[in-house]
Parts: sequence; C-alpha cells; structure tokens
Amino acid sequence: MMATGRLLELSEYRDLVDLDCPCRSAPGTASVPDDLVRGILSLLADDSATLRLGITSDDVSAMASGARSNVQQRRGLLRALLTVRDPQPFPGVAESMLDDLLAGQRRRRPAVDAAELPTIAQAYPGIGYPAADSTVLWLGGWIAAGPVLCHTSGHRPGPGPVGAHPAAGRADRDRPAHPDRGPRVRAVNRAGCGTRGCSSRTRPVPGWETLRLAEAVRDHLGVSRVRVTNDLNAAAVAELHRGALRDADPGLVIGLGTGVAAAVTVNGAVVPGHRGGAGEIAYAVSGADWPASPEPLLEAQFSGRALDNLADQLAPADGAAGLCAAAVPSGPVRDALVARVDELARHVVTCCLLLDPQRLVLVGSVARDDLVRDLLRDRLSHALPYPPEVVLSTFAQDAALLGSLTLAAQA
Repeated sequence: MMATGRLLELSEYRDLVDLDCPCRSAPGTASVPDDLVRGILSLLADDSATLRLGITSDDVSAMASGARSNVQQRRGLLRALLTVRDPQPFPGVAESMLDDLLAGQRRRRPAVDAAELPTIAQAYPGIGYPAADSTVLWLGGWIAAGPVLCHTSGHRPGPGPVGAHPAAGRADRDRPAHPDRGPRVRAVNRAGCGTRGCSSRTRPVPGWETLRLAEAVRDHLGVSRVRVTNDLNAAAVAELHRGALRDADPGLVIGLGTGVAAAVTVNGAVVPGHRGGAGEIAYAVSGADWPASPEPLLEAQFSGRALDNLADQLAPADGAAGLCAAAVPSGPVRDALVARVDELARHVVTCCLLLDPQRLVLVGSVARDDLVRDLLRDRLSHALPYPPEVVLSTFAQDAALLGSLTLAAQA
C-alpha cells in the first residue's frame, strides 16, 4: 500500500476497494470511514479529475460537507475521482487518509482459504465441466491462495476478475512463477458487460467508454480463452443446459434483480443479437411522456433499484423486499406496486407476442417474491392468446454462475 512508499495506480484502487459498499470503522483508525471520505473529497475538490466527471470543485466541496449528498453518494464520487484521476501524488494528507480508509476496509473483509474452496464437481455434481474434480470454485472476494498462476503464461495476476489476496503482493504481478506452484486459471468467463464497448445510452463507469473487456481480461491474465456475455444470457445458458429450458423451445428468461432484462433462447441456443444487445428491455420506452421525456426507461419504473426508490418514497423499510411485503394487503403501497408491475407486464407481453415462448423463466431477487410473480402471471394470462408456462428458476442466485461455468468450459 502507500504506507510502503509506493503510490498505487488508480486501477489498483478500483480493484482493491469498492467504495460503493458500506464500510465500517476499523480498529486503529482515528476517524470513522465517512469522515475520511469527506476529508479526502475536500482535498481533491480542486483536482483536475473533477472536470473529467463534468462537475466543479464547488460541487465536490458541497458533497464533502454533506449539504448535497448522503454517505453512498460521497463514496461513489470518491471512487469515480480515483478511477479517472491521472497517476500523480495526492495533495496534503490525502495519501495517509486514503491509507486509513483502504486499510480499514481491507481488515474488515474476510479472506477465503483456497484450500477450503469446493471443487466444481462438489458444488455442482454432474455439470460436465472439464477437470471439475480438480478445479475449485471461487465466488469472488479476497482469496488467500499464495501465487495464482495463469493457465497459459505462468504469470501471477493481481486482484481483479481472478487474483490473490493483497497480502500475496501485487508489485511482482508480472514476474514468472514456477509452473508447478499455486492454483491455475484454466479459463475465464465474465458475465455482466457487453463485448463491444458501451452504447450511447448506457452510463459506463468513467474510463470504460471504449473498453474491450475480453481483450483486457485476456491481456491482463495471459489466458487465451475468454468469453464475455451479460449476466442474464449466462443465466439462460444455465437454464438451457441444467434448468427449466432443457425441454422448452423457444424459451424466454426475464431477469428481475437490480435491473430488468430478458434473454431469448431458440433451438437450444441463446440469441445474443447483432451487437450482443438482444433482450435489453431496460431501455424500453415507458411512461406517457415519451418522446419528450429524457429518460423514458422501463428500468426506471420496474427494477430492484426502482422499487428501492419507491420504498423510500412510501416509507416501507428494507427496500424492494419491504415494499413487496407491505403490498400484500390492499392499500396505497399495493396500488403503487401493481402500477409498476403493470408497466413491466406490457413489455413482457410484447416479448411473448414476438417470440411465442413455450416457457418463461423468472430469475433474480425480485422475481422470487410471490406477489410479483402472481401479478405478472395474471396479466400475461389475460393479455396473451397463447400464454407461456411461467416458472421460477430453481437456481436461486446461481444461474449466471452456472452459465458462466458452462461457457468457460466451451471457450
């Protein structure tokens, strides 16, 4: 870390800490994390990185003071500034404050012993993944594994899509390691980002506007086999190979989690579309203000994030989950949720009219709510001449992971 006298590259900050996640005070830190975030923002208010974010130093100062922001917004702004800032010394005591913040969060994050990780065969019997008995499954977070060796180059990658605990060191990331030591990266599948950069309608992380993710992962890890897909298409692969779409064609997967999306399967394969954007119904036109509305997006009406915001307005605790629980009895909360489900149903009906799916599979945390499923199923049955069978994925939160394993095995 910086306490050693070495300034971390900004990409390393992004890898080593997620400032969007709630952080807590760590033993030995003089200030609570939010005080540190505010102090660092104050010191970076005049930094040139603010211009890259399209904000002014006054905006940063106001957010640092708490006048225009909450804790999550301040953390998000700090992460954005660190991401786009050119490598250069930090002003004043910002360096030591960042040390306190990052070190405190690192101590609060438990590391996973690689020797205790389950093999793929143990976690998912019968998956058919090559070398399933000798390949362990790592679900992210910090991993204490000593050297982690790439399958083709024998080099050690740092934290990122696959990597080692920070204690294992990153300065010697590109130093060749003995080919017989440490676990190896056999193949990589990254679910969650498009392969062709970002469209003009997305809100990419600063610096990701022209990112070619497959090439970046391939170069960073030194592996030749990299496949990239979005999380719902990966989930659809899992449903095709091991789940509800094994005997259904065509199939439709609707993801209701943090966002909202669809995936289409025809003749036993996922249909990605010309640019990998098939099923991106989050961008569907919604509301009566279109085309005048600047953001007529379905995702702003129905998604986990949208329901969280609705819960904040209507006062139920626990975000989307609390909103759905409070909507079971009749009343204003139920009326508000029903209106949002109606908006979702309009677009799902259109998907079904176009595809005529045999079966529709719902995945994601919001989809697991009984009321949401019942409302959606009712609207589909009333609107469609040939309503599909509507089922809930049996994979809980593992559908995208299982699909990623399948794609990695095929890479």
